[in-house]
Amino acid sequence: MEVGNGKFKIEERIFLLVSYLRLDADYAPIFADFQARFPNRPVPSRRNVTKLYNKFLRTGSVTDAPRSGRPVTVTIPENMETVALSLAEDGNPSARKLSMQLSISDRSLRRMLKRMHYKVYRPRLVQALHEDDFDRRLEFCEWYLGCLEEDPQLYNKILWTDEATFKLNCTINRHNCVYWSTDNPNMCTEKQLNLPGVCVWAGIHTTGLVGPYFFDNTVTGQTYLDMLEDLRGQMDEDPALASIVHCMQDGASPHYALIVRQFLDACFGDWIGRRGKIEWPARSCDLTPCDFFLWGLLKDRVFSRNPLTLPDLKKSSRKNLTNSGHRSKSCAAHAVLWALVAAVASKKMVISSSIPSDFL
Repeated sequence: MEVGNGKFKIEERIFLLVSYLRLDADYAPIFADFQARFPNRPVPSRRNVTKLYNKFLRTGSVTDAPRSGRPVTVTIPENMETVALSLAEDGNPSARKLSMQLSISDRSLRRMLKRMHYKVYRPRLVQALHEDDFDRRLEFCEWYLGCLEEDPQLYNKILWTDEATFKLNCTINRHNCVYWSTDNPNMCTEKQLNLPGVCVWAGIHTTGLVGPYFFDNTVTGQTYLDMLEDLRGQMDEDPALASIVHCMQDGASPHYALIVRQFLDACFGDWIGRRGKIEWPARSCDLTPCDFFLWGLLKDRVFSRNPLTLPDLKKSSRKNLTNSGHRSKSCAAHAVLWALVAAVASKKMVISSSIPSDFL
């Protein structure tokens, strides 16, 4: 005997049956008495009461008959304990692998995991932070937004640069990397992959993209300086780069070499970087278009072709960088503004006049 999504309790069924017999099947007072006795329970329908009375006449009981079908033999406490012990020993097998190990169907295993309140946690790539990173980050955001109020075209005058390492077959499938637990384990896994690869440098701005440049060996201050000299020559010859005032770099060791900083001071003026004219907040990947847009897009496209050699990897990288849409690059550069606003959301800053109209 069911009502809605629940069932009547035995006590309620007995009360309904006694009331039905006592009041000679007069439903109005039956329901009134039931509601007074059980105020927080749903009132049954006439059909419910009639079925209850007929069941009593047929079986002599108000309880439900045993259900037909195959009895539950898998999701029993003993098997659930076995699953819990297996996860305690090795918390990161996939559900399919665990079902094969325990000879339990995948569907039954997932049902048991749900009953035991186990959830699957997948790893996220995070950036380690230092104590003073927060202050430097806030200072840079305030500088940018302040300059934007004075010069609404500031976003057109910055070249955002970065390097990324591309390794052969270096793809990470985090979908199949799981950890089963009732609570988030907050695990940290570190792996070193010694695979052939190349360091790729690129720059992005609102009118397009600069590069790529490839470093086959470890990037040093001298090799980075050689690249900057080529970049300076390209900027002098390319009218699209004539508006660039600020060249941003994240402050990696080669960027901090004395010869590099001296060249930047002489040839790039108000450059943004580690100990530059404008201090860059280290480890701020969400403020760099190369990090939050370009590298992810480029690696997805490059590794979808599964390059087998370094020349193939370089060729694919150069081709996909060239084919990146202009509007995508422009929107990525503009998106820095929104990241900056989010970083200082606790402060009241009026920036509506600085939002580029083509990005709305």
